[in-house]
Amino acid sequence: MQSLRPVKKHRNRIRLTLSLVVLILAGILLFAYFGKVGPFSSSEPSSPTKTSGENDDGLANPTDLGVKPPADGDPTSNSIKDRGEDQTPPSTTENNVEITFAGVIDASTFRVRTLIGLVTSSGTCSLSMTKSGSAPYAASAGVQAMASSSTCKGFDIPLSSLGSGTWKISVTYTNGGESSTATKEVVINA
Repeated sequence: MQSLRPVKKHRNRIRLTLSLVVLILAGILLFAYFGKVGPFSSSEPSSPTKTSGENDDGLANPTDLGVKPPADGDPTSNSIKDRGEDQTPPSTTENNVEITFAGVIDASTFRVRTLIGLVTSSGTCSLSMTKSGSAPYAASAGVQAMASSSTCKGFDIPLSSLGSGTWKISVTYTNGGESSTATKEVVINA
């Protein structure tokens, strides 16, 4: 009987050692998997400023958030197109004025935002919106400097001043004797 005890102790030590080795290997594999290193590293080059689930502009992809885009022609959709969002790409002139946003933001407001390609707080921005068969809409705003560019202080137009249809938007930045104009066409479904 005494000869069986050393064999049992030896087996227990082997089991304990094997268990520790298995736990250590499992820990290394988990570290490699979650750290995306070794055999779990992706073959795609990664961008330090872009996380998974983001577009090139740094915004989350709607489909990654569980949001499905509405079907074209869906009358119940609240899609950007149905709300009067930009229908044409931004237009710029040689003096770097750009209409960055033109769209309905709520049930009563149409918003126009711009970007001026130089840092300044002087000058004036003039907005003109025209549609065939409708009275034109005009407004003006000051200029606000930002870190590397400037912006018109913005235009929030009451939808009651506009109507449904295709509108041509023109924003002119004037400073002294120089001016620059950007245009864009949008469809508003008011």
